[in-house]
Amino acid sequence: MFKGLKNKIREETGSDVSKISPLISGTSQKSTTFKGRHSRQGSTSSIGSVSTDGIREENSQSPVSNEHVVDYIQDDLKSLPQKDLKHLEKREEEWKKKLNKLEMEWKRKLEDKEKEWKKQLEAKDEDRLKKERSIAELEKALLLADEFKEKYCRFQEEKEQLEGFQTQEMAKVKHLLLAKERELSEKINAIKEGHSQISSLKLEVNRLRRFEEEISNVQDEMESLRHSSEQERAVLRSELAQSEENVRHLRDRVAVLERRTSADCIALGAPLSVDERIQGLLGERTLLERRLEEAHLHLADIKSSWSSKITSLETQVGRLCRQAAEEGAERRRAETQCAQLEERVQHLEVELANASEITAQKNSLAQEIDQLRSELDSSVKQRDDISEKLKEIRCTLEDQVKNIQQELKSEQEKSTQLQASSDTEIKKLKSEISNLQTSMKSDSEASQNQINQLQNQLEGERLKCAEMLVTLERERNEREAAALKSANISQQVCFIINRARFQHHDT
Repeated sequence: MFKGLKNKIREETGSDVSKISPLISGTSQKSTTFKGRHSRQGSTSSIGSVSTDGIREENSQSPVSNEHVVDYIQDDLKSLPQKDLKHLEKREEEWKKKLNKLEMEWKRKLEDKEKEWKKQLEAKDEDRLKKERSIAELEKALLLADEFKEKYCRFQEEKEQLEGFQTQEMAKVKHLLLAKERELSEKINAIKEGHSQISSLKLEVNRLRRFEEEISNVQDEMESLRHSSEQERAVLRSELAQSEENVRHLRDRVAVLERRTSADCIALGAPLSVDERIQGLLGERTLLERRLEEAHLHLADIKSSWSSKITSLETQVGRLCRQAAEEGAERRRAETQCAQLEERVQHLEVELANASEITAQKNSLAQEIDQLRSELDSSVKQRDDISEKLKEIRCTLEDQVKNIQQELKSEQEKSTQLQASSDTEIKKLKSEISNLQTSMKSDSEASQNQINQLQNQLEGERLKCAEMLVTLERERNEREAAALKSANISQQVCFIINRARFQHHDT
């Protein structure tokens, strides 16, 4: 039965069933391998994708021409034998391998070039970074040097300010010391003058005390003289009263004598003549006049003596009064001087108290002056130490500044050299990059030309392959249809065989 079925299939298809199955499997495998390669090619290279896209676009744009080509290719493939188809498939695989190799070589070359360029760029970047680092370090060193200069200038300004403040403080302290010394000298001179005035006033007081004794003696003498003058005046007054009494008594006696003479004459009865009476009266009168003259002389003598005594006493009294007035004035002046001296003494005592306070202040000021002098000495020592330290620091800073300046000069020279070398290297790199770009452009143009040629070749081959694939697809479809038919026939044959078997068993 199987042989009959095979013969029927051979008659219907014109080929053997045993040959169809491997062909179907081979075509399916070839189509899958072609699709896989085509997918790998599209994933690995952009050129292949572009070309296939271009072919697809061309195929999509011209479906009528492709259909004619496919029909033509199918007719050619139908006319071609199996060996030619295999040969075409082999050639297609070889062309694909060559294209893959070329693409891989170009990719490898491009990758090598890219690696070289990357290495060169990395080396240039490293050199640039090193130069930038060196420039940054130099800038940092310059900044540090500028900061150091600013600090040094600030330190110099602060030192000058401190020296100015110290000199000002020293001048103030010296001025205060001079003022205090001047005040002390003035106070000492005032104290000395006060002591000298006190001693002179004490001497004046002692001298005035002697004058007080003399004044008291003079006052005693004046009192005694006044008492004696009053006694003498009383005596003179009593004598004057007595002389007046005598004169009055004598007048009374004269009158009595006249009356007696007249009475005697009357008693005798002998009238006297007028001449006798006149002579007697004249004699008595002369006698009385002589006595009166004597009395007057005696009184004049007494008066003159008493007047001389009185004048002398008056002169003495006037002199004593003048002396008393002078002594009173002197006493008053002495009293005023004593009061002034007492006030002066009190003032001097106050000044002495103040002087004691001043001496205490002087002692305290002397202590303060000693402290200030010690502080001045210590400040002078500190200033000397600070000046020495500042000189040392200045020397060290100047040395450091010189070293830093030398380093900066060397670094600047190095930086200029590095900059010059970097500029030359950058120029070289730019020229190399331009050369590489030109070479890359030329290489890319050449490779583009080669790629275009290869693309053209590939397009031709792909057209051929597409035509062959179209024919192969058609044949595959036909073979698949034939295989389906053969499968249906085989199923029918199996069904018939099974049916025959069932019938055979039934029979």
